Amino acid sequence: MAAATRLTVLPVLMLVAVCAAPAAAQEANPSIADALRTVNPGAPLYIKVNREDIGGRYLDASADTLTLIVNGVKQEYRRPDLTRIQRERKATQRGMWIGALAGAVTTSLITYAVREHNCADTRGTIHACDDEWSVPRIIVVAGSTGAMMGLGAGAAIGSAFHVRETVFTGP
Repeated sequence: MAAATRLTVLPVLMLVAVCAAPAAAQEANPSIADALRTVNPGAPLYIKVNREDIGGRYLDASADTLTLIVNGVKQEYRRPDLTRIQRERKATQRGMWIGALAGAVTTSLITYAVREHNCADTRGTIHACDDEWSVPRIIVVAGSTGAMMGLGAGAAIGSAFHVRETVFTGP
């Protein structure tokens, strides 16, 4: 496998690993308190109770109960009644990774296209084209620069979006 192909495949594999990690990290049936250990009080939660979707603010949790503030009223839900608990988060991290990948690929392709456009017909006749960058160097230098720019832009765009993440699934 050529070095350029390896350097192109590596960011794609990294993106797949980052996106797959949260799904693999979920336990089969944790207690409610364990599932919500990283959720701060007051954070928005969305639950499914007896086929009804309910949104509220997280107040407290134990192994078998969840307490939410729903429309200003304190409500307790028991584990057997809960089908699903979802938390709402900003999509900043997802935006960073998508932006980094898009920036790396785009910048590498543009740099390669400019190199080919400027030097394809004149190789060996103009000294500047004799010192042109190799494809692996384009991928490393231009790709990493584009990845950093895309990372920042993707984080900014991603933070404007909210995603729901399932943290508990019941019976």
